[in-house]
Amino acid sequence: MATSDRYVEPAEQQSETRATGPDLSRYDVVLVAIPLAFFSAVVFGHLSPISVQVAIGLGGVFSAIAVVDALFVNPPRPGQRAP
Repeated sequence: MATSDRYVEPAEQQSETRATGPDLSRYDVVLVAIPLAFFSAVVFGHLSPISVQVAIGLGGVFSAIAVVDALFVNPPRPGQRAP
C-alpha cells in the first residue's frame, strides 16, 4: 500500500476558499485592464460619432498609462512577494 505526505484539505475549507474568490494582485488587474481598454475603445468607436481609429488610439493611451503605472510608478520590489 502506498502512502503520501500530501495534506488534503477537508471539503468544508475548500468550499470556503472558493467562496472568497481569486486573490488578484495589482499586476493581474493591469493585465486585465490592457485588453479591456482596447475592447472598450472598439465598442465606443462603433457606437459614437468618432472614428474607430481615434477610439483605438485612445484605448492605447489608457493601456500605456496602465503599463507605465505598473512598471515605473508602482514597480515590483525585489524580495516583495505578490499578495
